Amino acid sequence: MEENIKKLISEDQQLRERICKIDKAIDSFKEVFTPSETKKLTDKLKKETKQIIARLKKIRTATKALQEACTHVGEQNEDLLKYVGHDSHKDYYTCTNCNWETSV
Repeated sequence: MEENIKKLISEDQQLRERICKIDKAIDSFKEVFTPSETKKLTDKLKKETKQIIARLKKIRTATKALQEACTHVGEQNEDLLKYVGHDSHKDYYTCTNCNWETSV
């Protein structure tokens, strides 16, 4: 389960980075190209962005399902929730198996 979660999280991060690069490209087109050229380029990239967003939704659904199936308890009955920090109101923990985050 742990390696599946890591794969999903990695792909999620890569896709989000791709969207950021697309957004920067679209912003730069306006300064360099004519409006008609910009529209052609922008339409193609917006279509790609929609496809990426659809994939991200599937990844997040799969990640959530795996996290819900995780017991957050190891084979030796040890707690897999690792303390990751706190703020003035709560302590934060992350499961070392599925990357699920919680606060107390």
